[in-house]
Amino acid sequence: MTMTSKGLYPSRVFDTDYDAISQFYGRDLGGKDFFTWKHFKDTDHLSPPIKRVYRHQSDHVTQGIIISTIYSFTYNLQHRTANIIGDLGIDDEIKSSSLIKKLLLAGHQQKTDIVICYSDDRKIAIYKKIFDKYTATTNHITPYADTLLQPEKCPAIFEEISAEKISEVSFYNNLGRKKDINYFYYLQQHPLYQRFHFIKYKDFYCVLGLTRDYAEILELSHTCDEIFFWAIHASQYFHIRCKVLLPKSRFEKLTAKTAKIINKKDFNLLLSFNKGKELDFDPAHTWISRLERR
Repeated sequence: MTMTSKGLYPSRVFDTDYDAISQFYGRDLGGKDFFTWKHFKDTDHLSPPIKRVYRHQSDHVTQGIIISTIYSFTYNLQHRTANIIGDLGIDDEIKSSSLIKKLLLAGHQQKTDIVICYSDDRKIAIYKKIFDKYTATTNHITPYADTLLQPEKCPAIFEEISAEKISEVSFYNNLGRKKDINYFYYLQQHPLYQRFHFIKYKDFYCVLGLTRDYAEILELSHTCDEIFFWAIHASQYFHIRCKVLLPKSRFEKLTAKTAKIINKKDFNLLLSFNKGKELDFDPAHTWISRLERR
């Protein structure tokens, strides 16, 4: 799948990796509780997913790190093994393009059907360029806008249901792990959110995560325009602000009924397909589950 990255050997995740990654990024990436939840409490069909860490070290000091995690993914009844590459960090004093390439290719080389990366516009273009040149995969970028907005005051009909009920629902155009009850149990351990609400209206289903600052749309059962409008308006019953991931190609249309855009951050999905393992998917209508945005 990729050229071999010499000198980097797989290891397991350690608590100390949190300190290295935070130092490389220069900011707190969700806190130690989030890192613990993400890497030590994670489940995939009740079993811990396969995690591999690659570190570049000099004199036993970590100068670069990348973590890849292998999951069983679904998309409209299509099943694939997926390798999510995340937590790529490099010491600012190194500033080595060859080290970025070395770490990315180490993370990419797992034996899975697809490889997934998320990042901003600048970094994702570099990732794709490296994959295009050094791997035998087809690589596709889909741009999103991670959006914080204030919905227009508008009534929305919904009822609250249990996690057990929503786990029985079929989720369409969703890229991620199967949404069974174990998935939702794990989601509810996410340390960022104070509480969760599972809501429905007819065949629309949504999961909201509440923080002090906003209500975030964490899951949507499909991706038509109407379900976005409904979920955004329903969120105002829980908080004045709503956070939602929107496909950039439909951003203006989906925010047409928005009173105020508070913040918008570029966010990109990079899918790297093995030959014959492509997904039949519509980039503008693909929902990325909250757990998978790592």
